[in-house]
Amino acid sequence: MPSITQVERDRRELLLPEAARKYLEDGDIDEIAKEYDIPKKSLYYHFGKMGISRKKSAKETKIVLKEISKAREQELSIQGEKLVTIAIGIGGVIANRYLPLVDAMMADGMTLEYIAEHIMDWFENKTAIEQKVSNLEIDNKNLEDTIQAAYAMAEPNFRYLLQTRILDDFAKRALQYRAAGIRVNPKKMTQALYYDLVTLDTGIDNFIENVM
Repeated sequence: MPSITQVERDRRELLLPEAARKYLEDGDIDEIAKEYDIPKKSLYYHFGKMGISRKKSAKETKIVLKEISKAREQELSIQGEKLVTIAIGIGGVIANRYLPLVDAMMADGMTLEYIAEHIMDWFENKTAIEQKVSNLEIDNKNLEDTIQAAYAMAEPNFRYLLQTRILDDFAKRALQYRAAGIRVNPKKMTQALYYDLVTLDTGIDNFIENVM
C-alpha cells in the first residue's frame, strides 16, 4: 500500500469503524470510499485485517457491529478525554499567567477562539521557522565539512605551488637587482628566502597572513 502521513493514518483509524458498520449494513463500497475519502482497496485491506466480511452469519455480523460501535465509543471517549486534558492544561496556564493580557485582548473585541487560533498560528509559524533554521545550520555544517575535506586533499599541491612561487620570486628579484646594477647582500636575501619557506612549513594560513 502507498505510504501515507501519520495525520492521514489517524484520520482513517477514526473513520474506519463507522465505514465498516455501513459496509456490513450492505452499504455500497464505492459510496463509502467516496464519503470517507478512503481508497476502496484500503477499506478492503483494513476490513480483512479486522475480520469483517458480509459473508458472515447474521449473528456474527451483529457481534461485529457491536464491537465496532464499542470501539468507536472508546475512540471518541479517548479523543474527548484528550481534548479536555489539553483544554484544561492550556487554559490553566493562560488563566494563571496571562489573564490581564487576555482581558485586554477581549476588551478589543477579540474572542477566546480568535486568541487561541492566533497564538497557535504564531507558534506553528515559529516552529516551522526554527525547523528551517535548523536545516540551514545542518546544511552549513555539511558545507563546511565538504570544504575542509577538499582543502585537506588540495593542501599538498597548494603547498608545493607556494614553494615554487617563493623560489621563483627570489630568483626574479635577484636577477632584477643584478640587471639594474644594484648590489645586494646574498646572505640577507637567503635569510629572507629561508624565512618564507619556514613560515610556509608552519602552515599555509600563517604564510598567507604574514608573508603574502
